[in-house]
Amino acid sequence: MSEDFYDSLPSLPSNFQWLPERRRTLVCHDFKGGYGNDNVPIDSQNEAYDFTNDYLFFHWDRCDLFVYFSHQFITIPPHGWICAAHRNSTPILGTLITEHDEGYKNCCDFLNSKEVADRVADQLVTIAKCFKLQGWLINIENKIPVEQLPLLVEWLRTLRDKLHQSIPQSHLMWYDSVRADNGKLDWQNELNSVNKPFYLACDSIYLNYTWNEEKIAISKINSTCEQIEGSRDHVSATGFEKCSTDVFVGLDVFGRGCFGGGQFCSDKAVEVCKKLDMSVAIFAPGWSLECCSSGDSYSQDSFLKRDRLLWQPMYSHLPEPNPLCVELPFETNFNFGLRTRSCEKSDELFYCLSDTQALPVNALERFISNVSYDKSNAHEGLTLAMSDFDKKEELQILNLKCTQSERLTFSLSYEQLLSRNTCTVSAELFAQIHSNNDLTCTLRIRIQGVPDGGNLVDSEPSSKVTPVHAEVKNSSGFNFNHVCVLVKLVEVEDSMKEQIGLQRAFVRIKSVRVC
Repeated sequence: MSEDFYDSLPSLPSNFQWLPERRRTLVCHDFKGGYGNDNVPIDSQNEAYDFTNDYLFFHWDRCDLFVYFSHQFITIPPHGWICAAHRNSTPILGTLITEHDEGYKNCCDFLNSKEVADRVADQLVTIAKCFKLQGWLINIENKIPVEQLPLLVEWLRTLRDKLHQSIPQSHLMWYDSVRADNGKLDWQNELNSVNKPFYLACDSIYLNYTWNEEKIAISKINSTCEQIEGSRDHVSATGFEKCSTDVFVGLDVFGRGCFGGGQFCSDKAVEVCKKLDMSVAIFAPGWSLECCSSGDSYSQDSFLKRDRLLWQPMYSHLPEPNPLCVELPFETNFNFGLRTRSCEKSDELFYCLSDTQALPVNALERFISNVSYDKSNAHEGLTLAMSDFDKKEELQILNLKCTQSERLTFSLSYEQLLSRNTCTVSAELFAQIHSNNDLTCTLRIRIQGVPDGGNLVDSEPSSKVTPVHAEVKNSSGFNFNHVCVLVKLVEVEDSMKEQIGLQRAFVRIKSVRVC
């Protein structure tokens, strides 16, 4: 691959401080076996956007760690997923998987000697550095000869240490599969003495899916260093102790033997993780698209509705949304993975995850009804309707953790979606400093009717884009590091709200820039 390819991959922001100390959420993306249209080079896209095969992910602010999964021996996430994850300040891991007879042979080969095993570890580190990955999920789905088990554990320690030395805030995760005592493929569905050597050799463990509450309670107890023999060696090697947040409880959205049945009942498993304060690994949430009905009702809207039915119940049991870590200057147009291209007769939509930008807070919960597949809005803008605002007539669109600065300039552009013959939408930016040196930047929107302007519903929308700006300096000399961007309705009469209606989009935020 060319240097341009690697250079085009964004890194995690420099102010990203790794996984939160609270319980964590991992998303393991397995969609139709992996490497579909998401792996098509950007400049080679010849097929128009196909909503039946092109999965879009809206939940970055609820995702602490993202894994791209396929059944290839070494799975490197496609360019677009790396871009989307990092622009939404989410670490991303590749996957090493061995399966069946071929997997057994691969394991025997690279565990044949320490020298060979070390070379494999070096190659995995090199791949991670080149593709700006934060590490690997290791999934050994075949038996291991007993005599090679000690070298497997040593290889994991070596790989973990090499990753940590070469890539700041890197991560190595073990999938609950083979036993450490006899090498048999025997999923434990809990953390116990049989898989604890792998847990200690890595940064975390991803438990298999057919667990019950008792097994998870046992795993919580066994997760601390005090409860596991050999933990002192881990502490001396890594400098930190294990805890329950290092155990990711598996949830198979397809529901294959999973607690609660998965699918639209996936929240049942997440609720148990919340109850026991354990991390969760959500496997294959692309089920919401992959298993859509192929009948007449199959459409973009059916996927969006299914995705909401899947995620909305889980939201109440997942940790609060993460702040978006960003470096200055920061800019987003809220692109969710599509682009337009001019064709002979009209513009066409193309699936292009590499174009994904930072998405708004609670993108699915608050904005899914406004996620438009319209060609004129495919690649930029966030449309707002009256139903998006709370009782205070406010709406948070961004929650940013910035690289520190004592002076910030905000630039925002918006587009009125109502005819200027019927009303006028005006806006101004207002910045407010709080006592803890946090900053709120509010876009205040006013809507005023035009006398004898006619009916809003029957009028053609305006297409003019209007920029607004604000600048603020912290006179106390302290740096800002947390910025909240809000939209607030100001002096909008009830009669105007009623005429617009709850669901009609009246304004589109085209871009937000902070520098």
